[in-house]
Amino acid sequence: MSSPKLHHYVPRFYLKSFADHKEQFWVWNKDHKNSFKGNPYGVAAENYFYRVPEFVESETDPLFLEYDLANLEAKAAVILKQWFERLESLEPMQKLEMEDEERHIISYFIIIQFFRTADQRDILAIFAETKGGYESELSPEERIDLHAYFLVTSDLIMEMTSRIESSIWLFAKNNTETPFWTSDNPVCFKTGDNRMWLKGPGIMSEGTYVVFPLSPKYILYCKEPTFWEKISAANNALSPVEFSTEMVEHENAGQVFSCKRFVISSKNEFSFANEFVETIGTDIYAPDS
Repeated sequence: MSSPKLHHYVPRFYLKSFADHKEQFWVWNKDHKNSFKGNPYGVAAENYFYRVPEFVESETDPLFLEYDLANLEAKAAVILKQWFERLESLEPMQKLEMEDEERHIISYFIIIQFFRTADQRDILAIFAETKGGYESELSPEERIDLHAYFLVTSDLIMEMTSRIESSIWLFAKNNTETPFWTSDNPVCFKTGDNRMWLKGPGIMSEGTYVVFPLSPKYILYCKEPTFWEKISAANNALSPVEFSTEMVEHENAGQVFSCKRFVISSKNEFSFANEFVETIGTDIYAPDS
């Protein structure tokens, strides 16, 4: 059996949730501010992205990380498929039933998804070069090795998994004509005051929470439990909040901010993305205090 060549840093099964019956969606390019039709097979992927150079020509398979991630994806795919079916039958404030093991797997999946992308590889390399004592810029091979080492050994990943697992989980349903978007870096972190999106420093601060779109229709919030204690009774529930178009766009802003290059939508309507990207670094779209 041939080894996989094209490695997705956002899983195909997840991207399919944003595609139509022909497995197609629309992709907005952050650099060029244009859009094109795409599919889950060719977006958020690079050839041999997880092929670890350190283990080439060794007894360890250099594709071990790709295989490990595929195993995690397979488990998450089964769980999320079941959750989608359950969510469809829920009324506001009814709770999504889930096993503890399901919650743990999805918590780990979310954190691994946050750190496994091309954007996070770049951020990790920049941090290592400025803080890690490297005398020169990391080579492409060193960047891959460092990223793989982090994904496999970092205590931060398990610490953040535990935090997500113990968070207050709130699911929300979008009934507007504007779909939730995703991207090539889909796990977003937002400050407790709802004013800022974060990629690195501050993601473990009190109040900061995860915003993770599950499909054009559903989104998951994982709220830090101390700051958000007042809503603890709603843990695992479907939110009673009726989303407006502006509220959906506010969450979609996180995808525009966080993406490395591509934002993905079930509709070819990205005027908000073109507007918002020009305001990154300002408070123009921050909610009123």
